[in-house]
Amino acid sequence: MSHVSSGRPEKEQPEQTFSASRRNFLRAGTAAVIAAGVAFTERKYIGDKLEEIVVPEKVEEEDKKTIEWLRNTYGIYASRGSIGHTDLPPHFVFRAGVEPSIHDVVLDRNKLSADGLSAGEARDVLHWVTSEVSKYPPELIKKYNIRRLYLVKNYVDGTDKNIRGGTFRHPDNSTTIILSPNEVNSRNNPLNYFENPQVQFHHELFHAADVCFGTHTIDDEWVQLNPRGKLTYIGEAWHNMLSRPQGCSEPYGLSDLSEDKATIVKDMIFDPQKCLGLCLEDEVYAKKVALLKARLENWSNGLMNKKYWQDLADGKVDQRYWQTKVKQ
Repeated sequence: MSHVSSGRPEKEQPEQTFSASRRNFLRAGTAAVIAAGVAFTERKYIGDKLEEIVVPEKVEEEDKKTIEWLRNTYGIYASRGSIGHTDLPPHFVFRAGVEPSIHDVVLDRNKLSADGLSAGEARDVLHWVTSEVSKYPPELIKKYNIRRLYLVKNYVDGTDKNIRGGTFRHPDNSTTIILSPNEVNSRNNPLNYFENPQVQFHHELFHAADVCFGTHTIDDEWVQLNPRGKLTYIGEAWHNMLSRPQGCSEPYGLSDLSEDKATIVKDMIFDPQKCLGLCLEDEVYAKKVALLKARLENWSNGLMNKKYWQDLADGKVDQRYWQTKVKQ
């Protein structure tokens, strides 16, 4: 189930609105977080108003270096600790459904349930986050303005559905990303839609891009690539699909256009060989990949060009790759 939001509850003031996307799965979940530094600026809701406060925190030197690298290189502010009720807006407002039956779903943050990761789990997460984010040019990720990256487990929001991850756009145009690296029960997920947290990280990063560049809820250029247009997207009925639909990476892509894009991008970044194979057998999927590559090249000011995609497929894109680009 996917929601990309806009709009707000009737009684909420305009400055409290934000955009969001979330991805649910059928198994359990709760929440926790990574990293931050010896002292950092935290964003908390005091009543209904978003404010910044300075929070001291002790972390080991190795973790501190990773945290500072994420902040200095990519502008990502990662933090360790449980997600409290004041970390997110008073209401989550998700825009659900497919035109013409789009509706708002309002979730109460007081119903959010979240547990923390252990120090060892957090360190493992920091390691792969560093590896995966290095597949993107820092100039692009900085545009997303990720003021918080929470790494969570067992994350639920009161809807009786456990959430794999979420991307929230705040009134000041900053972004919060929440990931829930839970083990997936294969009996409930026979096609392994939610492979691992690394895959979900790329999925959520693209939601941040989609919102940042204004293509998350209305995207006629994308919709027209589907042979059935808007009728391709069927909301919660995607659960009934037992095989990959034409033009999609997986059945979840049928839920709405934003999830369609995010599921394909995670193929492109995390599994280029799978992406290439699907392009060869599925013309609609291939056209979508071509459009996404063109957009990412544009959004990254030409850094994610044809050579980049070949280098990524060859395993050459890492931290040193972008350092070399800067020197060129």
